Amino acid sequence: LTTMLDNLRVTIKDIHIRYEDTISHVELPFAFGVTIDSLILSTDRSDDARFFIKLLQFSGLSVYGRCGYTDYWLEESTRGVSAAEFVDAMDIFIEDEDIIIKPANGELRIKVNRNDSDFNSPKFAFTLCVHNISIILNEQQYA
Repeated sequence: LTTMLDNLRVTIKDIHIRYEDTISHVELPFAFGVTIDSLILSTDRSDDARFFIKLLQFSGLSVYGRCGYTDYWLEESTRGVSAAEFVDAMDIFIEDEDIIIKPANGELRIKVNRNDSDFNSPKFAFTLCVHNISIILNEQQYA
């Protein structure tokens, strides 16, 4: 079972997580979200048998935020729609001026120490590499 889990590869595509708040500050509702084109979790080979390495690759990671919007679409316009229609509706409400982090690609390496009695090495070691990250804030987002 351990060998099978070590060699497991998981791919997830078209991820969109969105949070809307129209209650805490009624005069200034906001939406915040993360989109990812693809997420791949796999096992990378290690030369040292004491360790194994998990690799999390992502492409098209983007973050957006909108303040003071008036499209309370989640409450009304998406009731009773199919999953495909819902995904299309989510993408419609992301405008260029809402983007905080432009789509970026990268990978996260997680090196796991299999030896529970080895206190000289950390149990987990993380390495994050992001290619060409651009962060943009407009006046409405930071005001």
